[in-house]
Amino acid sequence: AQLGSASDAESIDGRWVDVCLHIVRQVAEALEHAHRRGVIHRDVKPSNILLDWKWRVKLSDFGVSRAVDNTLGVAQTYVGTLAFMAPERIVGGDYSYASDLWSVGLCFATCALGKIPLPQADGYWAVVRAICDGDPPQLDPKDGHDAQLCDATNACLRRDASSRPTAQQLLDHPFVRRGQSIYAAAATERDRRAAQ
Repeated sequence: AQLGSASDAESIDGRWVDVCLHIVRQVAEALEHAHRRGVIHRDVKPSNILLDWKWRVKLSDFGVSRAVDNTLGVAQTYVGTLAFMAPERIVGGDYSYASDLWSVGLCFATCALGKIPLPQADGYWAVVRAICDGDPPQLDPKDGHDAQLCDATNACLRRDASSRPTAQQLLDHPFVRRGQSIYAAAATERDRRAAQ
């Protein structure tokens, strides 16, 4: 049974930070697994991050993923969902695994804000200009967001792809490490209740 996708996560039980911790850890694990095998997902977005009834996260829709067949891990094709594409993908340049991390950052900014932080109503070219020419979207703790969530999200949304964290570095981020302990506690509680 499917619980939903990360698009729905903001409304689950009012515990946004706990939900985000749980999701981001598993998404980072999935991307680290794919990247280690030379695969760029190329369409990470909230509706492709699925949750089942046990809160297991599945990164879906590898239909546009790319197995990188060179040692640099570089691709050049233009596929995926525009609003979640990294700037280097939109301008048609070479891109690599870091483009998936931009998309992860945008997913979590979108879930934290309750909407995508780009000018969707103004059409295709406004989105292109916002991603390629505007300042990257950022979360700010002054707006009530968890400071570590802001740090992890904003690191993923750095315009310079080489300065974004890798999936493994994201797994090592303090925010994501917090998610591991929350998941373990939730699993223990679920198992305790099931045994009664």
